Amino acid sequence: MKYFSLVALAILLSIKSFGCIPPIAPIQGFFGTICMGSPITLTDDTTGGVWRSYDTTIATINAATGLVTPMAVGSDTIYYTITTSCGSNTLSLVVNVSALAMPVFYSSLSVGSYCTFSLPSGATMSGVTGSATWPSGTDTFYATSAGTVALTVTSALGCAFHDTLTVGNYPVVGAITLGSTLHGCSGNTGTVTDTSTGGTWSSSNPAVATVNPTTGMVNENATGTALISYTVTGSGGAGWRCILVKVDQVPAAIAGRHSVCRGDTIMLSTNNYWSVFSSTILGVTWASSDTTKATVTSATTPSVTLTGTGWGTVTLTATSLNSGCSTSTTITIDTLPVLAAITGTTTMCSSLSTTLHESYTGTGGAWSSANTTIATVNSSGTVFGMYAGTAIISYTVRNSCGSTAVTASVTVNALPTVAAITGTNLVNIGGTTALANATTGGTWSSNAPSVATINTTGVVTGVSLGTAVITYSVTNGSGCVNFNTMTVSVAPPAGMADLSNDNIQIFPNPAHGNINISWKGNQSADVRLLMIDITGRRVISRTLEMPSGTGNSSIDVSNLNAGIYFVTLQGSGVNYVGKVVIE
Repeated sequence: MKYFSLVALAILLSIKSFGCIPPIAPIQGFFGTICMGSPITLTDDTTGGVWRSYDTTIATINAATGLVTPMAVGSDTIYYTITTSCGSNTLSLVVNVSALAMPVFYSSLSVGSYCTFSLPSGATMSGVTGSATWPSGTDTFYATSAGTVALTVTSALGCAFHDTLTVGNYPVVGAITLGSTLHGCSGNTGTVTDTSTGGTWSSSNPAVATVNPTTGMVNENATGTALISYTVTGSGGAGWRCILVKVDQVPAAIAGRHSVCRGDTIMLSTNNYWSVFSSTILGVTWASSDTTKATVTSATTPSVTLTGTGWGTVTLTATSLNSGCSTSTTITIDTLPVLAAITGTTTMCSSLSTTLHESYTGTGGAWSSANTTIATVNSSGTVFGMYAGTAIISYTVRNSCGSTAVTASVTVNALPTVAAITGTNLVNIGGTTALANATTGGTWSSNAPSVATINTTGVVTGVSLGTAVITYSVTNGSGCVNFNTMTVSVAPPAGMADLSNDNIQIFPNPAHGNINISWKGNQSADVRLLMIDITGRRVISRTLEMPSGTGNSSIDVSNLNAGIYFVTLQGSGVNYVGKVVIE
C-alpha cells in the first residue's frame, strides 16, 4: 500500500513539473475586413485573457476589452492569451485593415455649375441627397441650390466612406475645355481654357498634373488622376468649375536588339501595367512604320517578334491599349553587302605595282592577298609584284549580317636577267670608249647626253666634263624590263690631265676680263702657255716669261666666251694644268 502511494505522488509531481495547456474558445467579432475609421470589438467565451497586437502601427487593441482600432492600411496579427496555474495558451487572428474608398472631387460647388469626380477602382456611390443631383452611373454632380449634399462611397471590400459636398451661391464658372493634346500620357502638355474670365487655375494633385495658374498650361507628370479647377472670386465668395484629368504612364523603353538581318527575326519587349483608364491589363499593340522593311506579329503581349524583310531603318512603336500612350525606337535592317567585280590591270611585272578598284562605297571593306610571296596588296588596293606566279587578290566587306568577298587573279611576270656592263668607265672630252653587255637584244641610253652620249653598239663619246649614267635595258616577251647601269666619267682632252702645282696659282677664278698667274720656284724663264676650251680647241697660245723666284703675269681673256677653260704651262721645271671659269 505504501508502494502505491509513492507512485501516485510521483505522477502528481510529474504533472506539476511539466504543466498543462488551458483550453481557449474561438475568437469572435471579426468578419474578414476592418475599415479605416471603424473600430470593432473582439470577444472570447474564455474570459480572463489578455489581448495584444503584433503591429500597433496597423491596429491597436485594448488589452482587457478587445476593442480594435485600425491605424493604417495593412495586415496585423491579434493575440489572445489565457494564463492559469496549470500553464498558458494563446490564440492568434490575422486581421486586414482596408482603406476607405475616397472619391476625388472638390468639396464645394457653386449653384448652377457642375463638377466631375473619380471613384477608386471597384468602389460604388450611393445615398446622394441634398442640394445636388447625380445621374446614377455618371461621374458628375449638378448643383441645384445652396446647401449640402450627403453621399456614401463603398469600396470593393465593403468599407463605407460618408462625405458631404457644400453648394453655395458663388460665381457660376463656365465650362472647361481640355486641350486635345492632353490625352492622358505622362510627358504630354496642353492647355485648359474656360469661358469665364478673371479666374485662377489649380491642380488637386501636382504630382500627377501641374497647371499654370494664369495660362492654364498643363503638364502631365505621372500616372494617376488630378482635378484641374478654375476658381473665380465674386462678392458672394469663390466659384469653381473642375475637370478630371487622367494621366497614364508611357510604355517602358523597348528592350532588345535593335538591328536584324534581312530574313532573320528578333524579339523585342516593353511592359504591361494597370492603367487609370481600365481595371484590366490590355497590353500593347505593335506597329512597324514600313512593312516592306520589317514586319511584326499581331500579338498584343508585352513582347513581339520582328522580321527583317528589306533593308534600311523602320520605327517600331508600342501603343498601350488602355490609354493610347506609346513609345518608339529605331530598328536597323541590314543585308549582306553587294559587291561588283574588281577592275584594274591584273598582269604585272615583279618589282612593279598595279592598282585594283572595287566600287563598294560603304565601310568595312578590306583588301587581302592569298599568296603574299607572289604579290601583296595595301589598304588602297595597290598590288606589289614580288615574284613570278599567280596570286588571288580579294576584297571583303563585313557587317552585322556576315561578309561578302570578290576576287581577282593577278599574274606576276618575271623580269629578264641582264648581265653586268663591261668596259672602261673613263673617257676624255672628244674621245670614245666601248661598253658591252653579254645579254643580247638590249638598248643603250645615257641619262646626261650633254656629258656623254652612247650609240646603239655601246660606244660612249665624251662631250663635256662630268659623269653620266649609262643604262643597258632589256625587255622580255612579257613586256617586263630590267637593266644594268655604269657610271662613266668624262675627263679633259687627251694630254691635258689636271697637274696641280703648289708653286703656281691662277686667280681670280671665276674670272672676268683678266686672269693672273703667280709663281714661285726655280723654273726656266720661258714657259709655253696654252688655253683650251672644253671641246679641245686652242684659244690662246703664247710664251710666258717666268724667271726664277716669285712673279706675276696678267692674261687678257675679255674676248673669250663664258665657260670652262684649261690652262697649261709647260717648260723646264714646269708642267701644270689647271681649270679656270670665265664669266
